[in-house]
Amino acid sequence: MSPRTARHLIRLLGTLVLLLWASAAHAAQAFYPVHRVVDGDTVVLETIGIVRLIGVDTPETVDPRKPVQAFGAEASRFLHSLLDGQQVRLEFDQQRTDKYGRTLAYLYLPDNTFVNREIVAQGYGHAYLKYPFKWMEQFREAERGAREARLGLWADPPIAKPVPASPLARVWVNTSSHVYHCSGTRYYGNTKSGIYMAEHAAVSAGNRPAGGRSCSQESR
Repeated sequence: MSPRTARHLIRLLGTLVLLLWASAAHAAQAFYPVHRVVDGDTVVLETIGIVRLIGVDTPETVDPRKPVQAFGAEASRFLHSLLDGQQVRLEFDQQRTDKYGRTLAYLYLPDNTFVNREIVAQGYGHAYLKYPFKWMEQFREAERGAREARLGLWADPPIAKPVPASPLARVWVNTSSHVYHCSGTRYYGNTKSGIYMAEHAAVSAGNRPAGGRSCSQESR
């Protein structure tokens, strides 16, 4: 091979390397329309198909083998709020697909919002730490922050409101004083003489409520 031919081949190889690099860079920056949100951690992208988000696990809503789990619907709505009508950029880790053939990826919105991490940081999913991945420590920290701030999954359960007493609720009638007491009060079932009966029956029999308030009023 002549020196001239060798130089020509080197230039061709250099050009080919640059083209391959540019193609890879373009592919890394390509954005794909979101076709459908499946649940809190799975989406369908146009030309890509089903994508399972790496590093996050949200309560189940669509698995036919399991009941809908608590907070699953909220997690799905949150992902809808992020991705409906959007396009996303993908990044990959060591493993490109799972055993179900789904693409495994990190998703980024055009404003660089890191979708996978945002789900964990807002308390809509757990950091899925069973298998190592590139952003594991960042996700672990995001979950810790959500727990401490009591966001989403980690929020305090709502305080149950008392159920209004039914007209047929039983009261305790002190048969000596003819005063009746509501369930949960100090003297309910706790006088020397007495009887249980429906509140309306106690009133009809001429008994009066302790403290002047009926049990339905007490429950408000």
